[in-house]
Amino acid sequence: MTIGQKAAAKGFALTLAGAAVLAWLFDALPFRVRNPWVTLRRSKQRVFLDDGGRIERGLPRKFRGILLRDLTKVGRQVSKTKRHQRREERRLFPRSRTTFRNKDQAYKELLRANPELHDFLQRHFGHDDRAYLAWRRGGRRGPKPTTGYDDGRLDGINYTWDLHGRRQANNWTEAVFATIPDSRRWEDFAERLPVLAEAAGLPHLQLPEPAARLERAGADREQYREGAELEVEDVYDSARAAATMQISGEPDDDVDDDEPAPF
Repeated sequence: MTIGQKAAAKGFALTLAGAAVLAWLFDALPFRVRNPWVTLRRSKQRVFLDDGGRIERGLPRKFRGILLRDLTKVGRQVSKTKRHQRREERRLFPRSRTTFRNKDQAYKELLRANPELHDFLQRHFGHDDRAYLAWRRGGRRGPKPTTGYDDGRLDGINYTWDLHGRRQANNWTEAVFATIPDSRRWEDFAERLPVLAEAAGLPHLQLPEPAARLERAGADREQYREGAELEVEDVYDSARAAATMQISGEPDDDVDDDEPAPF
């Protein structure tokens, strides 16, 4: 064995000895160097914990301050709360029909909700209106009656909804049918009625009752969902409060929930 080989072997032996001594000292010391990063078993997500075992980084902000050992329990509680909320939403807001069968149905509902519009049509009803209704009720066979009109107020309807040629409204009855959305969706009435009201000189037109009912239900449903989100947030807040109590024995009033997340 050459001198260089002997020196290398000696260095290697000293390295092993030093490692053994360090391992013995580490095992003998009363403390351990804690690794703040842990890996979740299922998701393999790396999570940073504080000295008390609370989550600080690696997961969305809503999990910050929750004990790692409570993570599964909190997830189950959130899932249970959301299932209950979905059942309650279906019970409180049953699905109603969002479309109408045809324009004739929508026409009747619109006039029922707006007696002033019905009176307006009665005052302006003439030969052209009669011919148009006969054409509609006859299955719209043949060309649509298109007599020239001299009421410039109908321009607001035709220009807004891009009705030209044989598609333009020639009388007020046809203008009302042109206002009814071709999508057959009750919710589309809200954006179309102001055009008809302005053209006819009426101060305001009410939504047909099915459309108004959907609008009210939509507002109530949105309010319910906002409350449901707060209820879910309470689950996370309760878990954070429980973690603080377990670690310090008293609530942590210095925690700023509005502080930006550290990740």
